[in-house]
Amino acid sequence: MDSILFRSCVVAVMFWFMPNHTAWADEKKDIYLVVWSATRSDHLSAYGYERDTTPNLNKLAENAVVFTDANASGGWNPPSAASLFTGLFSVNHRVDYAPTKEQMDIPDKVNTLAEVLRDDGYYTALFTAQSLFYKDGFTQGFMEHEKLGSGHFQSRIPTTLEKAGDKPVFIVLYWLNPHAPYSPPELHDLYTDPNGPQVNLVIRKEDKKRPGDVTHQEVNSGKVVLDDAQWEQLKARYDGELHSSDQRMQNGIEKFKQTRSWDDTVFVMTSDHGEMFNERSQMRVWHGWPTHENQRVPLIIKAPGQKGRVTVDSLVRGVDVFPTVLDLAGVTYKGALNGKSLVPMMNGAPEADRPNMGATHHSSGLMFYKNGMYNLITSRLNEKKSYLYDLTADPTELKNLATSNPELLAQVQTEMKAFIASSTVDVESSGDSVVFGKEGAPAVSASKSSDVSGPRDPSEDSTTEAKGCGCASSDSGVPVGWVGLLGLVIGLRRRSTDLL
Repeated sequence: MDSILFRSCVVAVMFWFMPNHTAWADEKKDIYLVVWSATRSDHLSAYGYERDTTPNLNKLAENAVVFTDANASGGWNPPSAASLFTGLFSVNHRVDYAPTKEQMDIPDKVNTLAEVLRDDGYYTALFTAQSLFYKDGFTQGFMEHEKLGSGHFQSRIPTTLEKAGDKPVFIVLYWLNPHAPYSPPELHDLYTDPNGPQVNLVIRKEDKKRPGDVTHQEVNSGKVVLDDAQWEQLKARYDGELHSSDQRMQNGIEKFKQTRSWDDTVFVMTSDHGEMFNERSQMRVWHGWPTHENQRVPLIIKAPGQKGRVTVDSLVRGVDVFPTVLDLAGVTYKGALNGKSLVPMMNGAPEADRPNMGATHHSSGLMFYKNGMYNLITSRLNEKKSYLYDLTADPTELKNLATSNPELLAQVQTEMKAFIASSTVDVESSGDSVVFGKEGAPAVSASKSSDVSGPRDPSEDSTTEAKGCGCASSDSGVPVGWVGLLGLVIGLRRRSTDLL
């Protein structure tokens, strides 16, 4: 048997080095990033929502890492998208950071994820239905970009892959939906009550075309008061938009699979912010008020070859997407970052909540700071306008401690200022290289559903399956037997490419 295995490995080595072998000719992994705007995670069936709003995302999550407390690093689209694209907090990328409306585009001096990947040999493409950030700064680094409706995204995938040729691709599909107005296609309008009230949310007065159309300003000011049936109808329309986005996302993935290996692709799905549905008086509808309804967003990441669902409950941030993608792609980056790779968490390492912050010119220069224990919301132009929530005792954020506990408020304000100061970086300074996986992308896999939010049982380490390969592992974590030999072959192949 050993001689048979040996001959098999020799054949594998010969096949590996054959010039016509292209399956693993390039170590770089394709990256497929999906962003749905205005998507709160608690309305996705992939996160346990009662309505089956995301059947396709459910299936993707079966072989991915699901972050249950992912938080956007901004309260609305421009600053949050900027943090996704740069790995920086708004204090550094400056998009909508000033308390008065000033910078609304990513400065040229700030590196974007698309620029880093393009310079590393990727073909980079962005297709977006969002107009707010479709500007030079946000599109820098994309070799191809276009603004169009999300229903047309799938038609662009084949031509993009054809243009890419043999290059690995970084494709970003950025939805506007389920952003208001909530108008799901009939096929996906599954939840509205046909006998219920006619109501929809629009942006401006001039957008009011049908009976029941209301603007978010009218609702938030109290000029228009919606009853329970109207609120339920709005949520039903919103859920229909999610169902539509889910199918459109899957349509694009099926096009991608026709010419590329989905199993070897890094897949990331997230959002820039959530949406409000009458949960609190500060903002009854729309988005921008940084409590959990607005900040907690989906984040689902599939690593190449991953099998099984992994759940991570620690607080993570939008800024963490940038370094995580580079880590999974095995790309070395030299530059300033606020985000940290999530790959250690994905591989089971327990980690404390990661503090998050964001700012905007809205509401007199609103700023938030969330550290896992507290959520502080304050106005930079009026610090008396502050809200402080104890996330352990009051997870729904209904009891404002800012007035009842001024000592605690001062303590968290001091912590916030120290965190912002320590997070402020020189975006033009390269510093030391941030090296992600020089030997290739880290493997993340699970043979079954697992929860890695807490400490792992050390007794599991010697018996767990090694990175989903189905083989036993030694104490060092290296697979033994013929799989280990193949791992050695792969290692030799990787090192050989470094010499070319």
